[in-house]
Amino acid sequence: MKTHKEKIKKPVFEEEQRAYKNKAILFVCFVVSLLTLASLMQGKLNTTNLVASFSSLGVLLLLTVLLTLKIKVFSDSIRVRMFPFVINKTIKKEDILKAEDVKYNPLLDWGGWGIRFNFKGIAYNMYGNRGVKLTMKNGRIILLGSQKSHLLCDAILRK
Repeated sequence: MKTHKEKIKKPVFEEEQRAYKNKAILFVCFVVSLLTLASLMQGKLNTTNLVASFSSLGVLLLLTVLLTLKIKVFSDSIRVRMFPFVINKTIKKEDILKAEDVKYNPLLDWGGWGIRFNFKGIAYNMYGNRGVKLTMKNGRIILLGSQKSHLLCDAILRK
């Protein structure tokens, strides 16, 4: 009989990416802060708008600090998790037709960062322009944004 520790699978590859490293997201936070401050100084904000502006800014900053993409590759699967959202995706390696280390444009190819959907498939990316493009046996594309795309691709291709 296997012990509890033997039942727990260890990943062959792990990567964690955080949103606060994305300069575009930080720029948006900065612009929203400036616009809120400018409106406040000009007296254009009433109490309701002021509360709404600071609440929106607070939520944006909180998400920027908390938002994390975790990718773990196991011998038989890939697990993708987007925290603090309850998004957990398990991709079976047996369902993958092809894995490629790619360079992409997050804005033009996928419409931005985070979890992005388009007619090709789905992208999980946090920042940067490198990732692993998975072509599934059903024809769908899954893009995993990565700062270590060559290592991620090697781990996925490893049997």
